[in-house]
Order: sequence, then structure tokens, then C-alpha cells
Amino acid sequence: MSLEFLTNDNPPPARSILQYDVQPGTVYVSTETESMYANLTITVYNPDDLPVNCMQFQLGFMADAGGDALTTANDIANITPFSDQNTWALSSAGWDSAKPNRYLYNFEPAGIDEYLPLNANQSLVFHLNQVKIVTGESVAPFTIFETTGTSKSREHQVIGSIPIEKMIGSLSISSFDVSPPEPIIPGTPITLSWEITGADQWRVYDVGAATVIYDSTMPGRQNLMSWPVAPKQLTPARDTFYLLVARSGELFNNRVAAAMIMAAHFVDAPNAEPPIINPRGTSMLHWTTKWASQITITAPGLRTASSMRLPASTTSSPMHPAINLRSNRITPCLTRSRYQDRAIVRTRNR
Repeated sequence: MSLEFLTNDNPPPARSILQYDVQPGTVYVSTETESMYANLTITVYNPDDLPVNCMQFQLGFMADAGGDALTTANDIANITPFSDQNTWALSSAGWDSAKPNRYLYNFEPAGIDEYLPLNANQSLVFHLNQVKIVTGESVAPFTIFETTGTSKSREHQVIGSIPIEKMIGSLSISSFDVSPPEPIIPGTPITLSWEITGADQWRVYDVGAATVIYDSTMPGRQNLMSWPVAPKQLTPARDTFYLLVARSGELFNNRVAAAMIMAAHFVDAPNAEPPIINPRGTSMLHWTTKWASQITITAPGLRTASSMRLPASTTSSPMHPAINLRSNRITPCLTRSRYQDRAIVRTRNR
């Protein structure tokens, strides 16, 4: 990483007291098409003997700017800003009006204070995680706008660059598959398998449960290329998405695989139209199901439950029954899986 200090003419001094470091200093990509990611760490250090009152730090980098781009405009939304200090907040600031291809992040005091002191020989650390790096060899410039002081602030610019270099085969996920690949009935065992090169560590996550189901550093289970290992079984009850994340130093890559389950469920949650009716009025219920063989509609005030049968082969079927309602809770239920969801219908008081 290289740095160059630029200063505004108004006001002095000639350069910033603070020092900056952005890591990793070099980001490596493996191929022209591989989706590679990096976590950036920005460190602000005060080498002086006295505290420096800090009001704001603004980091900007280029997106969709040819050889100067660090990432793409479409991938900015996936970047996760994070501060190591709870007294400082890190947030997205949007595009720079002075330079349309530059995207900005603000580091500011998290409370009501306009500034916070950075004590002598102390540091502030901020992170931009999951930055998708554009492929190809280039240099990605960045700019840090520094605002210090109290009532009379001082502004400086610190500019630097992150080299992006290509290392063929440094990290790659060739495949990530679920077996069997076709939709299965609930409780059927599945196997996840993958092919990885150049990784130091990899993990497999159950996305919906937000849990790690395999880690390549597990004692006795290191560096496996499939999961689970007998006698363990993986038997998803519903459609489940799995995320494979492979790491090599500061660089990481990921891929998603899905197990599709033939379990009755609502694709779209039930809703009532209109949601508010007069007493004994009529409201239309709407929903979309998948893998359902029968749907039952119940509500307080209905003498008997109303049901509709669907062919067992139906994969998606919007229903539009009309029911005279006396109360405010309608519960469509898919009987194959006993899965319930609720639509609320409110009645006006006379």
C-alpha cells in the first residue's frame, strides 16, 4: 500500500498529524472470472504526545471505474462496515458528488459528541468486510478525508492505493454440490461435497439456521471435501441453503448450494384483501403453496372448517376463496406438513 498526503489550503497546518494504514496492502485474485473477496482494515494512529480531537474520517474508493476500481457498484450493498470501537460508528455515505465513481463511508462519533479525542500513541480501527474485488491486475486508489479539531475544524486528504495482483490458482472453489441433486422428501439423508484449491481453511454454513455445520479445522475431521461423515446424517426438513466459505489469508471465496425438499409450505404468506371489512363482510384470501395435497382454512366464528384439495402433483397453486367473516383471525393450514401461517382480517366497529 502506498500513501500520499494532500492538504486543503484553508486552514493549515501543512499535513495531518495522524498516520493511516489500510490492510491488506495487496489483494490477490486468482482468475478472470472467479469471485474473490477481501476484508479491509483501516487503522488511524496518533503518534503525537498530545491527544487529537477527531470529528470525522471519510473513506472513499472507486467502483466501476476501469483499472481504478476496487469493486463494482452492484456489490457495494454487500459490504459490511464495522468499528472496533463502540464510541465510533461506521456507516455508508453514498456516492461522492465531486467524483461520481467514488463511494464513501463515514467514521463518526456514535453519541452526541461532535468530536472525540484520539489519545497519544492510540489507534482507531475500522473494517469494511466482504468487499468483492474486481478481477484483473490494477491499482485501486482510495481517499481518506480527515476532519479534526473542535469549533474550528481542520481538514486533510490522505490518498493511497491498493495493488490488485493475479495469482493463478491461489484460491478457487471448483464445485459445491448437494447429493441427491433432485428434490427429496423430508428426512432423506443428503451429502454436501466440494472441490477447493489454495485454501487455508473452509467452513460450511446452514444459512437459515445461521450455524456452522462443518469446519476444516475440526479435530479428527480436518480438510474434508464432503459432509457429513457416517454415522452422522444431514436430513433437512425443508428447503435449505448451504454456504461454503474458503479462505486463504485475507482473501476468501464463497459458493451456495441448495437442498430442495418436497415438503408442503407456503411460498407466499397468506394475506387478506381487503384487510379491513364491515361486520359480516367478505374478504378474499390469497396464498401460494408448494408440494401441498390439502389446504384447510379455519377461523373463529366458522361453524365448520372449510378445506380445498389439490392434486398431489401440484407444485404451485394460488387460491382465492371468499368467506364471510365474523372475527379477525384466519389460519390456512397445509395438512401434509401441519405448517400454518396466518392472515389477519380486522372488522370495523359500528
